[in-house]
Amino acid sequence: MGCLWKSEAQLENLLEELVSWNSVSGTQGEIDFPYKLKDKFQALEYFKTHEDNIQLFDAGKDRKAFTALYQSEATSNTVVLLSHFDTVGVEEYGQLQDLHSRRMH
Repeated sequence: MGCLWKSEAQLENLLEELVSWNSVSGTQGEIDFPYKLKDKFQALEYFKTHEDNIQLFDAGKDRKAFTALYQSEATSNTVVLLSHFDTVGVEEYGQLQDLHSRRMH
């Protein structure tokens, strides 16, 4: 799989980017998140030729669930990773609430 994120530093940058995306529950950020994730996956060589292996499914309230399938001929094993990407409200942080999804360096 042609990987864009080979080094530890690249993986750390990817993680920081993903957690910096605003995804507070009930906001436009939560709605946009799976589309941004889909764009990230489509940058990988494998998914450029296997576009149908990325799917967005209705999750209600204009939200989508994201799935991606990577199939290898080298094995018949399957790994399934599950997650959710909305974050709880941040109003209780007052003036600091904008820091909740900002990169810190």
